[in-house]
Amino acid sequence: MKIGVTSDTHSNRKFLIKALQHFSERNITNVLHCGDLEDDSLLIEFSKFQVWLALGNCDDEMKFTQTSQSIPSLHVKRFHELTFDDKSIALLNGDDKGQFKKAVSEQNYDYIIKGHSHRFEDYSIKRSRILNPGALFRAAIYSIAVLDLSEDTWTKIELN
Repeated sequence: MKIGVTSDTHSNRKFLIKALQHFSERNITNVLHCGDLEDDSLLIEFSKFQVWLALGNCDDEMKFTQTSQSIPSLHVKRFHELTFDDKSIALLNGDDKGQFKKAVSEQNYDYIIKGHSHRFEDYSIKRSRILNPGALFRAAIYSIAVLDLSEDTWTKIELN
């Protein structure tokens, strides 16, 4: 199973659409967004996908929760615990350092996927693999990523 992952859009509709087109062209239907979408009007762009959005420090929780209610395939909250193909995933923005440290120290997750830093990351701490897709704003190179659970691969996709 392949999962599309993006983060730190900061209202950049043009590159969000490019990212979602990339996922769609590869028949990826599950998308994780690590937060800082910033503009709740962008949520409609996710309507063709199953999406889990981890709210970040630039996302208005009340507005995003309210807007997301009209999109049944969209799941919005600060922290998600997910399971796909028997793999456990923690999804968060990364702005709450305590929450991130807790997820790492608990060692309950195969993958901890976060954003916030605007940098692509792939490293492990004990049993947990820590992943960050990069950003669609304020980054030298805008990037997204694809997590292939069957192959355990994390592929960076640079967007122009």
